[in-house]
Amino acid sequence: MARFVTKLVLVLATVSTLAACGGISSDLRGHAPATGATAHVEGATDSATHTTKLELTMAFLQPPSDLRPGGTGFAVWARRDDDAAWQRLGMLKYDAETRQAELADVTVAETSFELAVTVESEVAPAEPSNTVVFSQALSD
Repeated sequence: MARFVTKLVLVLATVSTLAACGGISSDLRGHAPATGATAHVEGATDSATHTTKLELTMAFLQPPSDLRPGGTGFAVWARRDDDAAWQRLGMLKYDAETRQAELADVTVAETSFELAVTVESEVAPAEPSNTVVFSQALSD
């Protein structure tokens, strides 16, 4: 009987965990000046913790110096809505040879939010530049 109860508790815990999780999947097209760039966003949302774990992959992305004078990298940002401040999630890992970029295993403290990728001239910018190459409202 104890084994049955233990198995039942494990099954119920797994089901409730899966029920609390949702997902985001979105394909994006680049904004000027990166109109030929593409991006794919995958996210696992957790309604219990009100968070989203994201992975971003990008292709056909020109070097940052080609998109903005003095550009050295790409930053990824998120905010709940227009009234909220931008939160820097990290800098893209960019390969100039393949023109591909990625950012994996980042967590946003929201399940519905706006996502943006900007060209930056600093390694750790405090706020996004005006050169936005991707932006999208995302929601579970």
